[in-house]
Amino acid sequence: MENDFVDQVAISRSISHVPPAHFLLKIEAFSSLVENDVENYKSLEFDAGGYKWKLVVYPNGNKNENVKDHISVYLAMVDTSSLGHGWEVYVIFRLFVLDQKKDEFLILQEVFVKETKECTGECLSMMKLTSASNYKHVWKIENFSKLEDRFYESEVFVAGDQKWKILLLPKGLGEAKGSHISMYLELTDSSTITGGSKIYVHFTLRIRNQLLSKHYEKKAGEWLNTSNKFGGWTNFVELNYLNKAGNGFLVNDVCIVEAEMPVLGISKAL
Repeated sequence: MENDFVDQVAISRSISHVPPAHFLLKIEAFSSLVENDVENYKSLEFDAGGYKWKLVVYPNGNKNENVKDHISVYLAMVDTSSLGHGWEVYVIFRLFVLDQKKDEFLILQEVFVKETKECTGECLSMMKLTSASNYKHVWKIENFSKLEDRFYESEVFVAGDQKWKILLLPKGLGEAKGSHISMYLELTDSSTITGGSKIYVHFTLRIRNQLLSKHYEKKAGEWLNTSNKFGGWTNFVELNYLNKAGNGFLVNDVCIVEAEMPVLGISKAL
């Protein structure tokens, strides 16, 4: 959807001291998005012209469009399922970028609307990976081979003012059933990110090698919110590899699982 706008609309530039009328996205520590290799950030939804929209920002440029040395910003339409087959909405819009030194806006194109309403906004606060506090939770699982075919949960732990837990399915889930362990990180208390806000967490899930220092781990960065509370892998590790004698992941039928995570960003409505 957003790519169509770029292809069909010629971009003009102008300067204004009047702020945007519909939505404002403030990103703190913007360079942290680049350094943490966040591919894109999608803003909160906002209403204009009877439709719902969001801004999509690619801090390193949209690689799918071979964009380099630029920031890519798109206006995207949200929830088009009710528009029917062959729908098309023509919009005239402007994107504003604030020059904080001159206190003026560079205008790159305003969603065309008939009504006026109060401008809403969002503030995204990011933190550099090198300066973020790192949290670790260790989960010791005894009698691992005797675990049933169901989900098991670690104790709840706190990281970045949010509550989390590790979910593990020892026999695998879905396509991984019988061949892999499935393991996830869950945001258990989302009360701090209500109202459509979200949190960015860069996390590692790990199974410790109890004989050697070569642990098995996977890493990911996820935007989590009230409707998307899970991050992790259905195919985390093969059961044959985990159970192989001498690999050190199961010692005396004990498996040690760890979650390690800095919380790097949180989005809240202005």
